[in-house]
Amino acid sequence: MVIDTTPGTVCAYSNVGTELMGHILEQVYDQSFEGLLQQHLFGPAEMPQAAIQLDADAEKQLANGYGEGRQAVPPVRNLLWGAAGGVCATMPDVINYIKWQLDTTNPIVQRTHTILYQDELDAVGYYWPIRSNDIDGTHYAHHGGSFGTQNWLSILPRHNMGLSIITNQSDPYTARKLMTTLQAILDDIR
Repeated sequence: MVIDTTPGTVCAYSNVGTELMGHILEQVYDQSFEGLLQQHLFGPAEMPQAAIQLDADAEKQLANGYGEGRQAVPPVRNLLWGAAGGVCATMPDVINYIKWQLDTTNPIVQRTHTILYQDELDAVGYYWPIRSNDIDGTHYAHHGGSFGTQNWLSILPRHNMGLSIITNQSDPYTARKLMTTLQAILDDIR
């Protein structure tokens, strides 16, 4: 392998890099990644049902996911650390996460919203793409998904509002449809 870019000069999201971060955190803190999430995120954000490893009862509550052609797909179980999309949460958990992210006095939230990389097109915090415009001010949005599920999450502190649109359907067009829907909702309620 040849490194063809000077480290720190280009930003690109990587699920592998995110999983590696989960491993590094476990090594540094001598604790499981899920334990760290429980201690530093799920507990403080009041997300009691959020987890990476679900028990049998919680597993039964998962919505079926559907892929292209409306075919049912099995839930993806991350065999690594779960840092790149392994968290399962209920809607009340998601709402509490949004509330937590809107608390701009919280030093942990402030830290996650700190710009770590910026060029003429993008700004990125701790796994948050950061945007700014005259209408919404500085705001944060992230897309994610796996087999049979996708989500767009936007946090808009200026409006004291967050939006999460989750679907149990995933194909090559789903992300664009979700983003268009999210934008239409924002346009309606601003």
